[in-house]
Formats: sequence, structure tokens, C-alpha cells
Amino acid sequence: MTEPFELEQLLWDLRHDPRVVARIRQDPAGTMRGYGLSHDEIDALLARNFGRLLSFGVAPMLLYFGALEMGVSRDEYYAALTAQAPADGLEPRVPERA
Repeated sequence: MTEPFELEQLLWDLRHDPRVVARIRQDPAGTMRGYGLSHDEIDALLARNFGRLLSFGVAPMLLYFGALEMGVSRDEYYAALTAQAPADGLEPRVPERA
């Protein structure tokens, strides 16, 4: 899998651009496609499968703050991670350093 640049760009923009927040709340899948996200990334975002998103190599802080901007509460975020980690058996991927 490639580096999650597009996904991280969306998460960054959610945190810093209220227009992106408005677009993602109005048309989530369309906004995600506009960023060039893969089907897997879109499916994981729509399902709020944060464990899966971390397995793609997303920076954890970007994911956390992006989730908050998408209307996920702090408690919901951590509950989802706790519930998903054992079921998926996924390990977060650590990018290699040059």
C-alpha cells in the first residue's frame, strides 16, 4: 500500500478548513473521492473503523483530530479503537525512515 498522503491531507484539512468540514458533513463519500482516497480508505472512514485507518499508516494525531471534526466524540473514538483492535487483529504500520 502507498503512503496515506491523500487521507492525511483530508484529515489535516478537516482540522484547519471549516469549508471541508461542511463538505464532509454534507457529502462524505463525494468529498473523500475528491481527495483521491481509495475505496478501502473511504469504507473505513465511513464505517469509523479507526483501527483499520491506523493500519494504513495514518498519523494517529491526524486521525484523532479528523475524527473529532467529523462529529465523533473523544469517548466514541476510543471506544471504537478498543472494540476494533482485537476483532481486526491489525497492527498499526510504522512508516520506514529514510
